[in-house]
Amino acid sequence: MAQTPPSKGMIVKSLIAAFDVIAGRVKVEEAFEYSANGFWHAIIASWGFGLFMSLPFAHLGTHFLALYSISSLVSLLLYALIVWHMLVFWQRGDKYLRFMIPFFWLYALQIVLFGLVTIIMFMTGIIFLQLAVLPVAIWILIWQFRIARSQLNLGFGAAIGLVLGRFGVDILVGAIGGLQGSMTLG
Repeated sequence: MAQTPPSKGMIVKSLIAAFDVIAGRVKVEEAFEYSANGFWHAIIASWGFGLFMSLPFAHLGTHFLALYSISSLVSLLLYALIVWHMLVFWQRGDKYLRFMIPFFWLYALQIVLFGLVTIIMFMTGIIFLQLAVLPVAIWILIWQFRIARSQLNLGFGAAIGLVLGRFGVDILVGAIGGLQGSMTLG
């Protein structure tokens, strides 16, 4: 069955839901659509926002943008696959969507907030605005950890490993894809 791309309204609604979750206004169980479509929408939105944030690096050339586009999608899908296999191994496969959908929407929200701060920084020339991103990024990581603990009933160490594993997958895929070389050779 073909997946339909997420509508703009659904993307905005899900980003607002992610913000409401980290603000404590809504429970994560009630915030998102937990279905196969909801999963793919979260993946597509996370990937799309990531691609949008790579546009300032367009001066590195189309080779870099193409490589980044492919490696970021592979990274998202590889992380999702690794988490699936871990949850099946831990006999928690039935809770997969309850973790992955909020995790990816919080990741997308983090990208959007970082993008807004970056745009404001470029418009105003105030470089210290980037420091505003750090507490927000940490707060979102804390919420991803909380979601891993609550939705998957994981211990402290396993939840931290699951959340931080996302960075490991990004680094691994980036290294294999040659993104570091593209950025310096551009």
